[in-house]
Amino acid sequence: YTGEDTLSLHDALPISFFHGIGMRNVVVNDVDQISGDWGYALENEVIVFNELKEASANERRALANKLKGLIAAPPDKLEVRRKGEHPYMIPNRAFVMAFTNHPAAISLAASDRRWLCIHSTAPRMEEADAKVLWGWYERGGYDAVAGYLRRRDVAHFNPSATPLSTDFKTNMVEMSRSDAEAYMIDMMRNCTGEFSKGVIGGPWHKLIDMLQGGITTTKLYKGVLMEAFKEAGWIDKGMVMSAQLTTKRHVFCHPDKAHMSNSDLRRAIEEPVELKVVV
Repeated sequence: YTGEDTLSLHDALPISFFHGIGMRNVVVNDVDQISGDWGYALENEVIVFNELKEASANERRALANKLKGLIAAPPDKLEVRRKGEHPYMIPNRAFVMAFTNHPAAISLAASDRRWLCIHSTAPRMEEADAKVLWGWYERGGYDAVAGYLRRRDVAHFNPSATPLSTDFKTNMVEMSRSDAEAYMIDMMRNCTGEFSKGVIGGPWHKLIDMLQGGITTTKLYKGVLMEAFKEAGWIDKGMVMSAQLTTKRHVFCHPDKAHMSNSDLRRAIEEPVELKVVV
């Protein structure tokens, strides 16, 4: 803000947005409440989560998966269950907003298209500044910002577009990964170790056994390997065979190798890795 009574409109956007649509349409929830048996919160137009945080590392991505259906459609309808009444369906039109003080509040995949993540480095507001802010709200600030939002031209807004990518979201995605995923993704992206050819094929249990030697804290499984391929951007070429090699093998490749023919892909994974002898 500048001066004693003037504040930037953007500083007041969230709370004034709630005021502009009517606070009766806004519900503040803890994340564990949205996983409950009922669904009263779904009857509101805006659902706010304060202190968004996954319960434990063992439930990694469980919260993100739980919120997927609420954040974006499909599903086009959500089920509301009231105690003692029959469940009923409502249109999926809720707007979800979450706040957190945790740098890795929720585990997101690199391909996530639902969350817009914004980080503020603003320090804790001093008491005098807070008094000015709330005073400005009460003297017409709520209506000023609500009016600004109503006048804003959103005719060209595309609700289906991918949210803006931010450094904060990239950091959240990176911190969401297990040690095993991070280890494999780094090798896949840089084409090092077992992934040095940029092309690799099953059977996957043999690859997992070789990779396990570099990962001592986590037991590797096929599902973790497949998730790492997805996060690293490697392309699933499916079951690949050629005229010379008629047995099918499941093949993944680095994006730079996507142009290769099936024959070249099969030859690449059949060729033995050259071992260098260090004297």
